Amino acid sequence: MEQGTHEPEAYDFYLRGRGYLQDYHKPENVDSAIAVFQHALERDPNYARAYAGLGESYWRKYEQTHARNWVSLAEGACKRAVDLASDLAIAHNCLGIVSDGTGAYQRAVDEFQRATRLDPSSDSALLGLASAFDKLGRTAEAESFSSGPSICIRSIGRDTPGWERSTSTLPATVKRKSNFAA
Repeated sequence: MEQGTHEPEAYDFYLRGRGYLQDYHKPENVDSAIAVFQHALERDPNYARAYAGLGESYWRKYEQTHARNWVSLAEGACKRAVDLASDLAIAHNCLGIVSDGTGAYQRAVDEFQRATRLDPSSDSALLGLASAFDKLGRTAEAESFSSGPSICIRSIGRDTPGWERSTSTLPATVKRKSNFAA
């Protein structure tokens, strides 16, 4: 059960939701992600991955609208994901994203560290960890984690469509170590 559910439709909805989140800067994609993650949870109410995706979707909706109700929805869905599967990296990454965005930087560090221990190849968790360390003023630690993501960053060339958006949310320490520094 590598996909986290025995319900094929739930897994299909989950994958569709992750696809929509690939371009979360488009409001319609975030709305679609929320809808399909909710459909996944209708098929399997204990599907931790879907809760993590829903939590991230709620957070992206908050970033777009600044309506505070999305923050509590995001945190609740992320916590539910962790409650259902404490060994799931994306669940901890979800809590890290929300913690980082709400200014709880030490909590973000803790969650991103858990996520990277569970999935050392997670670029999202590594970038989140570097960002949280950077915001705490722990530059040396931030830079130590930026070496992993910089491999991925180097693969994003300036001729890659959307590279500006892809690099706009990188922590300053990562930008300084890459060819995207201003």
